[in-house]
Amino acid sequence: IIPVQTFTGAERRLARWGQRPLGDYLFSEKKIRRSRIEIAQINPLDSLYHLAARNISLDDTSLWGRRSIFYIKNKPLLIVEVFLPAVTQCKKVTNK
Repeated sequence: IIPVQTFTGAERRLARWGQRPLGDYLFSEKKIRRSRIEIAQINPLDSLYHLAARNISLDDTSLWGRRSIFYIKNKPLLIVEVFLPAVTQCKKVTNK
């Protein structure tokens, strides 16, 4: 979610960012700070669950998500990420 006041100055380019990863922008800017990360379990009754799962079939398994606010020159941008069930099945890889 990007409030209108964030689209001022150099940040107007976000309106035309297109299909490029937003992380490319966020982690290349020097004047960005991030709020604490909030983590939540998202159950099948939540509307966010249905938005995240609209193009895939799930067996009513809860999903996990996180959100935080990035401040670009003190202008907010809310990032919400929802992780599909396969992410909880990832195995740790160790380097030997």
